[in-house]
Amino acid sequence: MQMTTEHRKQTGAFYTPKMWADKAVEYIRRVCPFLEEFVFYDPAAGEGALLDALPATCEKYASTLEPEDVEILKSKGYKAWQFDFLRNDDNIFETAPDDGLLRSYQEGRLIVFTNPPFFKCPAESKTWYTRYTYPVTYDATALFLMRIMYEVMPVLTCSFSKIDIYQAPQLAAFRNEFNPMPRYIDGFISPSMSWNLSGKFPIAFSIWL
Repeated sequence: MQMTTEHRKQTGAFYTPKMWADKAVEYIRRVCPFLEEFVFYDPAAGEGALLDALPATCEKYASTLEPEDVEILKSKGYKAWQFDFLRNDDNIFETAPDDGLLRSYQEGRLIVFTNPPFFKCPAESKTWYTRYTYPVTYDATALFLMRIMYEVMPVLTCSFSKIDIYQAPQLAAFRNEFNPMPRYIDGFISPSMSWNLSGKFPIAFSIWL
């Protein structure tokens, strides 16, 4: 799907460059050498750049906002469905196309691998599921991470984000919400310029247990 500037502004979506998707898989493999034994889920999949970087033999689930992207993901062989991770209050496992996502969670084989949206939710977002369930923040990335860690509960959460989630004062309540915080395992920093984004800021890839 062609991503316009307006669409990016409204959804916080942007494509993950292949070099950073590939680098992220290298880091995940350092923690989990046998990737094929795990099931991967990207709740902000877009056209599947992150899942594409994984070995073809991995089982892959993908939810995304756009129906056009769902068709692209399905054409790649991924188990994909349309789901608004910020707004939709349905049980994530029940929305999946089959029970494989739930089974992988129950067996301790589920890994979330995602690049959630980077934007501040608007004032009217108080009616969104994640905003009234996790009211400590307006930050979309933080809301994604909270829903992932509390509701999907994967064995690993592997995610890109601005480094605000680690240090920004306005996200202190988000960090304090986790007691204890998920354990940081590994990761790296990439420059925003390499993502074709305006501004100069670091983008972190983090693996959480």
